[in-house]
Amino acid sequence: MNTNSGLKRIHSIWCCHRMKIDIKVVSGAKKELIKQEGKYLKVYVNAPAIKGQANKALIRALAKHFKAHKRRIRIIKGETSREKVVQIDEPELWDPA
Repeated sequence: MNTNSGLKRIHSIWCCHRMKIDIKVVSGAKKELIKQEGKYLKVYVNAPAIKGQANKALIRALAKHFKAHKRRIRIIKGETSREKVVQIDEPELWDPA
C-alpha cells in the first residue's frame, strides 16, 4: 500500500490523539490500494459489500496503512455507504505539524 505522503491535504481532523478521515471505499477491487482522491482517501478492497465484509477489509487496510491496531479504528458515519467518515485513535504515521 502507499505510504502516507500527501495525507496532510485530505480532509481530516486531528484532535486529542484522534484523526477523522473522509473515505471512499471501492469494494470488490482486484488489488487492495489506498490513494488520495481530492478531499477523500480512496480505499480499494477485495471484499464484497455484503454483510459488512468490505467494512472489515477497510479497517484492516487502514490499520496496516497507519500502523494502528484494528480496535483503534471505527466507522463513525456511513456504515452502509461508499462514503464514510473513519476515526483512528493515535495513528503512528500521522504528523499533524
